[in-house]
Amino acid sequence: MKGAELRRFIEQAPVAMALLDRDLRYIAASPRWLRERKLGSGILGRSVFDVFPDLRDEKWREVSRRALAGEVVIREDDQLTLPHGDVQWVRTETRPWRDENGDILGIVAYVEDITPRKKAEKSLRESEERYRFAIEATSDGIWDWNLRTDEASYSPSYYTMLGYDASDWGSGSLDFWKSLLHPDDRDRVAAMARHLIEAHGFYSIEFRMRAKDGSYRWIMSRGKVVERDESGAPVRAVGTHVDIHERKTLEEALRRSEAKAREKKEELEWIYNNAPIGLCFFDRELRYLRVNRHLAAFGGLTPEQLVGRTLEETAPAIAASARVAMQEILASRKPLTNREIVAETPSQPGAARHFRESWYPFFGNTGDIRGFGVVVEEITERKKADQALRQSSERLKVAQAVARIGIWDWDLRAEQYWINEEYRRICDLPPGATPSFERFLEQIVPEDRDSYEEIVQDAFAGRGEIDSECRIAGSQDGKIRWLRSRGMVLFEEDGRPRGAIGALWDITALKDAQQSLLQKSEDRYRRIVETSQEGIWLIDADAKTSFVNPKMAQMLGYTTEEMRGRDFRGFMDEEWLNIAAHKLLDRKAGIIETHDFKFRRKDGSELWAVLSCCPIFEEDAYSGALAMVMDFTERKRLQNQIEEHLQVLREADQRKNEFLATLAHELRNPLATINLAIENVDANLRAGGFAREDDLLALGRAIRQGRHLARLVEDLVQVSRITSGKIELRKGPVDLSDLIRDAVDLIRAKVEKKNITLVSDISCEPLPVIGDSVRLIQVFVNLLDNAAKFTDVGGIIKVRAARSGKDAIVEVSDNGIGIPADQLNAIFELFQQMRHGTERRAEGLGIGLALARQLVQLHEGAISAKSEGQGFGSVFTVTLPLDPTARPD
Repeated sequence: MKGAELRRFIEQAPVAMALLDRDLRYIAASPRWLRERKLGSGILGRSVFDVFPDLRDEKWREVSRRALAGEVVIREDDQLTLPHGDVQWVRTETRPWRDENGDILGIVAYVEDITPRKKAEKSLRESEERYRFAIEATSDGIWDWNLRTDEASYSPSYYTMLGYDASDWGSGSLDFWKSLLHPDDRDRVAAMARHLIEAHGFYSIEFRMRAKDGSYRWIMSRGKVVERDESGAPVRAVGTHVDIHERKTLEEALRRSEAKAREKKEELEWIYNNAPIGLCFFDRELRYLRVNRHLAAFGGLTPEQLVGRTLEETAPAIAASARVAMQEILASRKPLTNREIVAETPSQPGAARHFRESWYPFFGNTGDIRGFGVVVEEITERKKADQALRQSSERLKVAQAVARIGIWDWDLRAEQYWINEEYRRICDLPPGATPSFERFLEQIVPEDRDSYEEIVQDAFAGRGEIDSECRIAGSQDGKIRWLRSRGMVLFEEDGRPRGAIGALWDITALKDAQQSLLQKSEDRYRRIVETSQEGIWLIDADAKTSFVNPKMAQMLGYTTEEMRGRDFRGFMDEEWLNIAAHKLLDRKAGIIETHDFKFRRKDGSELWAVLSCCPIFEEDAYSGALAMVMDFTERKRLQNQIEEHLQVLREADQRKNEFLATLAHELRNPLATINLAIENVDANLRAGGFAREDDLLALGRAIRQGRHLARLVEDLVQVSRITSGKIELRKGPVDLSDLIRDAVDLIRAKVEKKNITLVSDISCEPLPVIGDSVRLIQVFVNLLDNAAKFTDVGGIIKVRAARSGKDAIVEVSDNGIGIPADQLNAIFELFQQMRHGTERRAEGLGIGLALARQLVQLHEGAISAKSEGQGFGSVFTVTLPLDPTARPD
């Protein structure tokens, strides 16, 4: 476009445009440019910097340079100061303009006035800033709800009032918001909120939400639709979120308080109507405004029958008296209390009834008396009781004087100490003297004062009972009197003492009589103790002897002075010390019992005694024990002897039973053999034949068994003769060595049959003794037979005989099964057989060794056995005195 055409275009353009040359002088400007810039046509030819001095800064110069260089420069918002001083916000677009050859001749500037928009934006910012400040200044939360997407945004105060922070709240989805609703409110609130929004465009609802600490707080939410779509349906709603928990709490408290107040009112109504005293309200005409059942019952009526009626109409007998009371109150404007009247009532005609009534004025708002509240209590029975009490009191005074009982009443609240006349006489108080507990305490003798005061303190501390004996000095005559004082402390409901009441007696005469009797009793007791045939022993709490009578000291061989102060356990047998310790614990536990004890006398001998023990307690504390001691040492010795004899008899009986069993066995086998042989031979002979070879063998066995039976019988006969003292020994000078050799020869066949080696070591020199050769040989045969019996096949038996001083010593030893240690002392007993852990059964009747011992003892000798135990063989030793008259060969 040519320059002239361009200029005409700009001058006619409806927008704000200007044409500038390369020196930035105005060539043309549109009317709007001039109008909006408030310029005249005189700007043509002038530099733009002269018209707008603010454009001289580097920013605008840079814009012009870039445009003249061929660039289109657009600036969205700039401030422009007009010549008359106004500031204008503009959007500028600067372009180069060229001639036909394309050379840049200047620039075209397009300016859009955006001041209204900038002002609107500023107002909006300021409005938003004020809105933000308002939100921050209040504790209310703000929410913005998109009803289409069901999404919501929240202000920080929305969630901080519940204790959450931004990280806890997250995106703040509606589902999260619903999860915080109280389970009882959740469905109701969600449905109601949407319904109210869609139906009315606003809502206000109260509900509970869970705070971060887990508690639920009451919230009031209000909302309003702020945007709708083309159809008018709500699209967006905003609202507030207010914490009303304190208000709801107060409302709940108020509701409960009102309910409680209603309950209290109902309770008061019930109490008023059912009170056990008469209650009513009168107006100034003495007309019943309100009456309870108790007062109405005085007249035999109901409250409904009295309300609205006057006192003259219902109880004319007392109306005049009531008017006097009313006039007195109207004059004084004060209550009239505890007024007693006597009157007849319709419910009990002819009977005088006593009443106590109190009148209370109630005032109107202006201070005038509008009526009276009256409390009426019937005291007819109390009057009768008072009369009876007065009569009883008079009788009590007479009885106290006759019985000489002093009465005291200590009122702590009133600080009064009341006494009767007998108390004054007993304590020797002068006339007019003021009684008090302190004064009574001063009269008590110093030796009794602390204990009495302690008893009283314990009673006031909670024990409640006072019971004591003490001595006092008369206030006037100074004489010592014994008193018995008993009383009871009275306590308030909270446990504090409010006083005490009690009585006292003069027991001086009684104490004197008791002392006299006690002296006589002590003398009598001393004589009894000193002459008692039983020991009496008293110990203190430390088990020390505090007293013994002469009999007790005599039992142990001490004097009473030697025993006094010593621990009683020092007289015990050592084996009984533990028992004594346990018995002491029993005494301290309060146990009374009788038991045996073993003591040691001073000379070391035993004392067996029966103790009857009784603990002694003083003021609930163990202080010692008393024992009655009876000596039964002799009885104990006899018991032991009897027990020993019984044990011997039991063992003998046991051996007898074992002997009988063994004898039956020993007799049964030989007899069976003999019977069988006889029966066989008899059968053959009866058949007409002759005795066969088998019969002869059987007869031989029978003969041998018969001989065995003969020996058994012979042994029994000999034992019987020895024990009965009927055996006769044919004693004479014999050589013991020869007798032993004969015994060895007799047993040799039996020994060799078991392949046992028999070794003899018999002294070559004679061993002369005085004895029965047959019986002595029997002794050694029994010993050798016993050794063979208990020595296994292939064993060894040794016989040794030698001189030892004045005695001949014979030893029979073997390496057989040995003798258990617990049987060494018993093997020489009659019918005694050794018991072994093996299955081997001992043969014989158990009389061989017993017979050997008795025969040796008849020769004034001794026999003994020795063994290292089972499996180690045994050694039997016979000692016989040598014949002192024999001459050596």
